[in-house]
Amino acid sequence: MKQFFKTVLAVVVGMLIMNLINGLFYLSFFLLMGLSSLGGSSSVDVKPGSVLMVDMSRISLSEQSVAEDPFSETPVRTIGILDAVSALGKAAEDPAVSYLYLKTDGTGGGIATIEEFRKAVCAFRESGKPVVAYMENPSSASYYLASAADKVFMTSSHGGMNSVVGIATQVVFLKDLLDKLGVNVQLIRHGKYKSAGEMYIRNDISAENRLQYECFINSLWGAWADEIAESRGISAERFNALIDNLEL
Repeated sequence: MKQFFKTVLAVVVGMLIMNLINGLFYLSFFLLMGLSSLGGSSSVDVKPGSVLMVDMSRISLSEQSVAEDPFSETPVRTIGILDAVSALGKAAEDPAVSYLYLKTDGTGGGIATIEEFRKAVCAFRESGKPVVAYMENPSSASYYLASAADKVFMTSSHGGMNSVVGIATQVVFLKDLLDKLGVNVQLIRHGKYKSAGEMYIRNDISAENRLQYECFINSLWGAWADEIAESRGISAERFNALIDNLEL
């Protein structure tokens, strides 16, 4: 019994020592990080004739920037839309930056943030500096962003795949699952278009809810299609026909 308690005590002491060492390590690491950031300069020395490359597969647009995790192996950085727009604006004003090279594969984020970033790309182009876009597997979002460029290039590789198909949404219904679990949901609502609770009481979409979604999605896609068509010098009807007839 004494040997058992000795073993337990040794394990507990060992864990305490390891936690203390780890705590000191992380404290030292972050202190060094803080000192290095304080001692460094936030300015960047840009040589004349430089090209600003923005690779959308390596950044994720969001409402606000998120500090990089020094222990993360993920190459994607989360950048706030205000920071991204500000960076493009500064590059447009910097005489050392010649043009913008935009790789749009992997464009992600909310519709509003993508629209805001595209406006910033258009503003960069309007400053008199060219914008060149390149993509290998265009999606609706990546082509929408690329269409703001002066020139849009796509690889001739047979591995490239076009998935410009418009905008869609999905609606989830839980009634069948809840019935199997024996859960009875009672919904009180006023009006046919109060559809937020339909997912709990139906297993398909109501006509009124379908109409709401169709109006919403058609409005979003109509705005994107108009902007794409205008920037590429074609009509929105022709652009939609290219998609609907699988000509792309």
